[in-house]
Amino acid sequence: MKKVDLRIIKTKEKLSAALLKMLKTQPLDNIKISDLCDMADISRATFYNNFDSIHEVLAYYINKLELPFEAKLEKGVNELNVDDKEIMPQLWKNFFFPIVEEFESKREDLLQILNEQDFSSELYMTILSFCTDMFTRIIKLYNTKRHITLPMDLTAAHAAGGLTNLAFELLKSGDKYTLEEKQYFVYHLVFERINGYYDCVLSKGE
Repeated sequence: MKKVDLRIIKTKEKLSAALLKMLKTQPLDNIKISDLCDMADISRATFYNNFDSIHEVLAYYINKLELPFEAKLEKGVNELNVDDKEIMPQLWKNFFFPIVEEFESKREDLLQILNEQDFSSELYMTILSFCTDMFTRIIKLYNTKRHITLPMDLTAAHAAGGLTNLAFELLKSGDKYTLEEKQYFVYHLVFERINGYYDCVLSKGE
């Protein structure tokens, strides 16, 4: 197994933390690599040893949110009995609830960033890309158990667009809903509704 270089992780963490701080006061597209390096106390050479662009730094931060949960989801799907109606809902709760909780714990910082950024900017597109990649992998896992007759790219785009916009709306809602309510909304709108739709186009694999 490849040994993790803690220095690389530390550098990436410093850069992503500095970027989040800067996103609270200026649009993503206005942030210069030199200014980000100054904020993180990192040289430009070190930056380019780890990232090619500021957008990659943002993608690194966002993708960290999923890493602890993807292995759990893959294990759950691989062991999934699609005929057992009780297993799949719990599988999705185990996957989405911790992600919603992670976003909620960072809500104030993320809300400051959202208020500063243009929703049509690279920030939105980076989050949408993250969700699309996540759903593409999830649907591939589903396809090992059931045959999805719709094109995979369209199915992933449909699910990812809904989740991305839902995440923004829940962040902007502030204290209007409790954590438990937000977890339920994500589960209900992303899992129950989408899977109810998939049931119309899914058939058991041979």
